Order: sequence, then structure tokens, then C-alpha cells
Amino acid sequence: MCRIMTVSGVYMSLRAQTGILPMKSQQRNGESFEILPGGRGTVSAAAFSALGVDSVLCAKIANDGNGKTLSEFFSAANVSLRYSEKAKNCKTGYQLVLFESDGSCRTVKFPGANNMLDLDDLELAFSCIPDAVFLQKEVPDEIVAETCRIAKEKGIPVFYQPCAKKGTLSPLSLGELEMLILDSSEVYSYCGVEMTDIDRCLQACIALSSNVTAKYYVIRLGGERGTFIYDGKYHYIVEPYGDITVDSGGAFEIMGAAVTAYYMKTKNFRKSVIYGNVAYAISESRTGDVDSIPTHSEIESYIKEKEIDI
Repeated sequence: MCRIMTVSGVYMSLRAQTGILPMKSQQRNGESFEILPGGRGTVSAAAFSALGVDSVLCAKIANDGNGKTLSEFFSAANVSLRYSEKAKNCKTGYQLVLFESDGSCRTVKFPGANNMLDLDDLELAFSCIPDAVFLQKEVPDEIVAETCRIAKEKGIPVFYQPCAKKGTLSPLSLGELEMLILDSSEVYSYCGVEMTDIDRCLQACIALSSNVTAKYYVIRLGGERGTFIYDGKYHYIVEPYGDITVDSGGAFEIMGAAVTAYYMKTKNFRKSVIYGNVAYAISESRTGDVDSIPTHSEIESYIKEKEIDI
């Protein structure tokens, strides 16, 4: 079984349906709320396990009530925390996610223990001898850079899904990636190219490649536009699937995990993105983040039912 180590942030989440947010100094009653495990690293690591991967998590939680809840969740999801030590003198990360009546969403994060992840934690995590590393920009910048450095030294492929709307992609800190996974809004913030058509999509990837080297580029365009993929020579549009959007929260992280898992299994770039797009479609047809993760068998059933060529 392939072992993939996720290096990212984990949180407990308060997800609230607020209706219309109050103006300054006003008060309104919300509609509903729930508290559950969340954060990009949580969703990704759990998705890997659901897809049949030996999932290991390199993250930081504290020895508090929320840390205990997260630990129990990961144990039930078959995600290994064996290589992650608990943080001291801080709180487990927490995030507040507010859903308004118009469908928009606002998130406030309190990183807490996530900011305590250090180089010793990273060295310990790599002792699990992963076959691949799945990295997100939910940890300190030095951890992002050091993850890539250690992986390169050990010959381990890195799949990088920043999930950051603003930032920089430096070749000095990242080295050569196996795969860079972005959405179009991230691409615009990184290189200033708006991906309005196929030519602009290619232009954006070429601009990205001047900042960071990757074997493969995966850029989700959103909606009915599908996913643009580029391997340094050829480019394609992989069509989207699904026609029901209930909740897209967590779907992009699930897609990234699915693309990575399928690629590590088959080494087929284009088919891995098809598989990822199916995972995205299933996820956004459900509510929640971790609650929307499909299993490998569910993805296979969807592919068979829709007669998708993969």
C-alpha cells in the first residue's frame, strides 16, 4: 500500500449558518451551527485514507479538549498521528466558518498549535518513510521549504497544493515538485494572468514555470470549465463532472488528494485528474468538509455509472 504523508494544518471548526450577518454594533440570531474536525490538512489526510492510502499526518495539535477530539477523529479515520508530537503551552487550531444566505462564506482562523510545527517535528515525520508528500501552505514558511528540501534529498516526490490566494512561489524554497495543484484564482495572484481561455491558461502555466519547476501543473478553472493540465509540453482540458452543488467546502482539497493518490497508483497524469474531478463532483454534492469525502469504491461506482473513460 502506498504511504502518503500530509504536511499541513489541522483545526476544529465551528461551521455556522448565519443568514444575514449583522452590521457593526448590531446583533442577529443565526440559523444553525456545528462543531467538527476541519482544516485543509484534516480533510486531505482523511481523504487519502478513504481512498485506500496509508495516510500519515505531520501536523501539530495541543493537549487540550479539541486536540483530543481531533486525535479520536484521526484514529477512527485510520490516519496515523504516530509521527506527530503534541504541542505544549498553546491551544489546538480553531476556525470559524460563517455561511451567509447568499451562499458566500467567511473564515476566521486561529492557527494555535499549527504555528508550533518545527523542524524536529518534520524530521520525525519523515522517519515514516513515505512514498510521497502532500504539502499545503497551512504551516510556517520554513516548514514548507524544509519539507521540499528533505524530500528532494530522499528522492520523495512532493505534491504541492498551496490553497493560498496570495503568496509567492520561489524556486529557491520549493525546488522541483512532482505536481503543483492550484485553482485559477491562486494562479492570478501568483503570476497576474487571468485564465479566460485556453491560450491564457497556457500562458499562465508558462509564467508559473518560471517561478517554480514542476513535472505537472493542475489548475482547476471552476464551474463548467473543468481543469487545465500541463506537463511542460502538452496541455489539455479535463472536463468537470456532476450537476449538483450542495456544498463545495473541502472539495478542492479532496480533489488534490484524489489526484495524488491515483497518480501514485498508476503514474498516469491525465487519468489521475479525471479521477480527481470525479472526487470533486461527489464531494460538492454533499454537505460538510470531512463528511463529504468519497471512498475509492464510491468514485469507481460513479465512473462506471457515468461511463467515464478512465
